[in-house]
Amino acid sequence: MEVVVERCAFLDVHRDTVVACARTPDRAGGRREEVASFGTTTSQLLKLADWLSERKVSLVGCARRSFRLSRSGRCGT
Repeated sequence: MEVVVERCAFLDVHRDTVVACARTPDRAGGRREEVASFGTTTSQLLKLADWLSERKVSLVGCARRSFRLSRSGRCGT
């Protein structure tokens, strides 16, 4: 079964920046793509969280080469 996520985002995580791309429905029935860059300080990551929340993103993916999820559920490089 194929699952289609209406509001999703992808993060490209680097040492000093995180680039986020969100895909959401547009008013014409198509797809809208927005890209924004954030720093990696706590305040910037909180802005990223707000940015994703404002777009009602329900699923976030990230590059496998940049980011992995450990067994504890924590993210690391």
